[in-house]
Amino acid sequence: IDRCIALQYVTKVRSVLLRTQGDWDTYRCIKTGIEYYYRSKDYHILFVCPPEISWSALQNNCQKAPQPKLGYQNEWEVLTDSWTNTFYRNIETGVCEWDRPIDAVEVTPFEKLCTAFQFNNLPVMQKWYSCEQCNRIWKTSTAGDESNEPAAASSSSSTVVATTANQARGTVRICEPCIHRCHKGHKGIRFIKESVTSCNCGPVCGVVGFGTKDNICKACVISDIQKDVMMKERNYREEIKRQKKFNIDYPPVFALVPRYEPLTPAEQTSYGSERQQVMKALSGWTICRKASPFPPSSSGDLIVNLSNFDSLHQIDEDSTDED
Repeated sequence: IDRCIALQYVTKVRSVLLRTQGDWDTYRCIKTGIEYYYRSKDYHILFVCPPEISWSALQNNCQKAPQPKLGYQNEWEVLTDSWTNTFYRNIETGVCEWDRPIDAVEVTPFEKLCTAFQFNNLPVMQKWYSCEQCNRIWKTSTAGDESNEPAAASSSSSTVVATTANQARGTVRICEPCIHRCHKGHKGIRFIKESVTSCNCGPVCGVVGFGTKDNICKACVISDIQKDVMMKERNYREEIKRQKKFNIDYPPVFALVPRYEPLTPAEQTSYGSERQQVMKALSGWTICRKASPFPPSSSGDLIVNLSNFDSLHQIDEDSTDED
């Protein structure tokens, strides 16, 4: 009975409810930060995810939220489970997260990369623009003539036909990110249409002579904002790995912790009943962690004070000489 009352107290007073999924409630302990799963009908507590609400089970019965994809490569999609809880799934890696990932950002056209860079110069459906200021130089250049030669028609590839139709001789075709990052402030920028084509801002930068100091398309270079996000995301993933290892080494439990620190045999001999016991910071039924299952004493190692290492080493040498 005490354990059941303690569970109710811990969930209602000392924890924060994160989400409800059927019979299971997910909480985070305020004192320790440990997340756990609680089923109130039978007072069952777990520190590992139950199979019925695991990621594999949730993804079989989820729906896409009416929200655009997130991330610099549109790699994060927003989903909802059967109980309308929102979570995030990485399309490329399959990783799922309850909390919004650091790199699941709403990317503006200014921050996106050139579509030719993203899709390896393959034609894709996109909005494309023209820049008359660059087009005057591009259409008279040798590179402009060669890059806009009509492609050989192929009955087996509709994308080649569609791309050829869009590639008027001497025309600069600029994707939306390049318009914001490379051609901002240029004269004669106009929207053409949305169709299957590839951006040729990269070759244009090399001929016209703008972009970076090496005449590289600015939209093909990772921005400082993206670098900062990538660094924070990498550090976050490392912290997640560390926490998982910590949970393995020191597994969380719901246990009855004694109120006072136990006296060592030496203290009991020296002080007897007059020795005042030290009260623990956490006691009673509480969420805590087990000690390491392999303490130094159980493996036969000798616990010593490292400040006396020199004298211990000398004693060891003496004993070795006698043998």
